[in-house]
Amino acid sequence: MGHLCQLFTHVSVSLGTLTVVKGEIISLLVLGRKGVVMLTILKNLVVFVILVTIVIIGVLLAPMAKKLATSTLEAAKKKLAEKKKEAKKETS
Repeated sequence: MGHLCQLFTHVSVSLGTLTVVKGEIISLLVLGRKGVVMLTILKNLVVFVILVTIVIIGVLLAPMAKKLATSTLEAAKKKLAEKKKEAKKETS
């Protein structure tokens, strides 16, 4: 789960950086210096909100993923124990 969050974070930051660099020249011509500063702050805020949302989702999903993995492991152990019992019955 952690690797997935890191991937989303990296992609979000990369996309945010590309957007800022690409739009910077056009924004400077259209909005002027003060407008560019406001726009940059807004873009950074949007990227920050996206990152925080991804982290929150990761934190909320981690316990669920752990429970699922544990229950799957327990089910596999039970099936293995049943197969061992069947194998013992067949050999005796």
